[in-house]
Amino acid sequence: MQSSRGYRFGLSCLLAIAMSLNLRAEDESQNEQAVRNVLSNFVDIWNRNQVGKSFGKLFTNDADFVVIRGTYLKGRDEIVAHHIKIRKGIYGDSHLVWNPVRVKFVRPDVAVAEVATEMTFGQDKRNTFATIVLVREHSEWLITSMENTLVFGPAGPCAPPSK
Repeated sequence: MQSSRGYRFGLSCLLAIAMSLNLRAEDESQNEQAVRNVLSNFVDIWNRNQVGKSFGKLFTNDADFVVIRGTYLKGRDEIVAHHIKIRKGIYGDSHLVWNPVRVKFVRPDVAVAEVATEMTFGQDKRNTFATIVLVREHSEWLITSMENTLVFGPAGPCAPPSK
């Protein structure tokens, strides 16, 4: 009788652990999809030339962004202003393609995404590799830090936005 109860208790514990691991895997899968949606929205907003309307919604208020020439942008407003300026300038006819290489969760509410990019504009093409840190705020994933590193192509004008 004693061993039967012990066996059932052990089996119950194993089932509880298995169910917990399954729920955790499902939650991580949903979070990864949500992060990938943010990445997809970034590209969609850029390619539809809606930087002024929707771009800021992808970032936390205090986000950081280091552009391909090393210019450091601080805060959502500065990030948006800079990208509006370059979207109206050299990148007016640009098309962006992103290939997410990896999404890694460092905590359940913090993810690091690595993205290989290709942008075509005019007769030029540029490839970069971006590292993007996203945080979950109020059940929404937002970019809090991003660094975009030039791999191939012209560096382009990336001076800080005028204030």
